[in-house]
Amino acid sequence: MPQRSAADHFLGKNGCPRLNCASSVAEAFKDRFPLEGKTVAPLSACGGGRAPGGLCGAFFAAKSILEIYVPHRLEESLEEMRQAAGSLLCREVKSLKKLPCHHCVELAAKLLAKD
Repeated sequence: MPQRSAADHFLGKNGCPRLNCASSVAEAFKDRFPLEGKTVAPLSACGGGRAPGGLCGAFFAAKSILEIYVPHRLEESLEEMRQAAGSLLCREVKSLKKLPCHHCVELAAKLLAKD
């Protein structure tokens, strides 16, 4: 289950190395989507509000993957993230306290896992 894998990487549980939010989402989908180094490597710098535009790193990773592999689901997925978290911006998500970071990671993974 990708949601569990993403959360385990983010939390460093169940034998998974601890990764930032963006890398955790990408790691959970590396077998499902042929993510190349040029897609995954930059995500290691996108945790903690450092994603472009201040986006939540988990949401940025999902957005990056959706843009490449399932662009027809991009807008719907971003809106679902926005509704659940109150914003797509890391700082705002944290200040609203609707979703903790590990739930943002799980939500991003859940949306990527949809068929």
